[in-house]
Amino acid sequence: MGICPVCGCKTDEIDFVDHSFDGNGCQICSFCSKQLKSFENCDSPSEAQLRWLDNVLSKDTEREAFVVSALKS
Repeated sequence: MGICPVCGCKTDEIDFVDHSFDGNGCQICSFCSKQLKSFENCDSPSEAQLRWLDNVLSKDTEREAFVVSALKS
């Protein structure tokens, strides 16, 4: 078990995937990976996408500065 650096949830090691935040690589849970990829593939985020992002950012979890910066941009 590990902690996803995006959502802060406990995640089985097998469910982590590689993700790059502005050239900084890290491992995140597959659910967060899918959510973040959906932002890359659209011109205007949906209300559900923005709600997910707001919930993630409001969670009190330790994140690397580059992860926080990427989530806020």
